[in-house]
Amino acid sequence: MGFRESVRKMKAEASTKDRGWYTAFYCFAESIREFTNGAINYKILYALVGTKGDYVNHENPSVRVSTAPAFSRLIHSRRYVADLAQRLEAEPDVFKNAAQALKTMLMEATSRTPEHIFRFLQHNAREDLEAGLENESVTGREVQMQCAHVELANLFASCEKQLEEQPEVALTRALEGCFQVMALGRLEKVACEAMAIPTPLEFLPAGDDGSPEGSSIVLVNLTGGRYQSPLAV
Repeated sequence: MGFRESVRKMKAEASTKDRGWYTAFYCFAESIREFTNGAINYKILYALVGTKGDYVNHENPSVRVSTAPAFSRLIHSRRYVADLAQRLEAEPDVFKNAAQALKTMLMEATSRTPEHIFRFLQHNAREDLEAGLENESVTGREVQMQCAHVELANLFASCEKQLEEQPEVALTRALEGCFQVMALGRLEKVACEAMAIPTPLEFLPAGDDGSPEGSSIVLVNLTGGRYQSPLAV
């Protein structure tokens, strides 16, 4: 049974306690591991974004072996969220740097083009990440699933527009967004603003003369002509 099939089975049959094992970080990492035939696993991903990444790649094999169980317990629990947030606070560019490094690793491990890897993220890894985030929500993490889903969907739609002319940039942005959602439950404000559009005139309140008044609100254009704020809590 492949990982994606096991995730679907888990959602249908597992208890709330068991679902807590399938965190967003773990689900995303397992999706990457399958895609790269084991070349990139959760320890490699954690080393990019976690606070104790030095232990993962420690030169002493006994240290790597002795700390492996602790890392496993961490990424299978919601404690990884605080760990990633701590790293982000200390290094504001950590997810951007991790995304650039992971993009290179994925291209080297699979010998695939950035476009192909982007499609995998768009249609596979993103779904697995959201499934893991839902599990965390069920087991007590305060996260707004609809907000996370909409922001990720719009991020990938925005990246897709760059894919033809700047495929590596598009892939890096998508990976960075995935790390943000794992750690924060949503995209960072700057990522939302980068893909936002000004509020359409018909949505602005009218002034005394009947003309639309200016507004600082920014909205993401959804399908069907609807608009939703990417900054809404």
